[in-house]
Amino acid sequence: MQVWHEDGGDYVLEHRDGAPDRHSQAILDRPDSVISAMTRWARLDDGWGSGLDWTPLDLDIPEPLSLSNLTRTNAKSLMRASVKRSRVVTRRGHN
Repeated sequence: MQVWHEDGGDYVLEHRDGAPDRHSQAILDRPDSVISAMTRWARLDDGWGSGLDWTPLDLDIPEPLSLSNLTRTNAKSLMRASVKRSRVVTRRGHN
């Protein structure tokens, strides 16, 4: 759940329920509508998003990389970076 707002514009409320193809948005014109929806979502209220005009959000997700196109060095670098990120998340989760 996240919201985007520029001064003088509408509020764009986004919600992703799992996979990228389940990412949607609702355009709202008042901050109290955003606060209400986000509060109901955080409280796990049934029907928290009902009454909002949700539309699918096209994230233009790139195709997965083929390992055959990667050099051995690039593959190792990607794996190391992934391990470092997972260590940071794990450490933060146990503080």
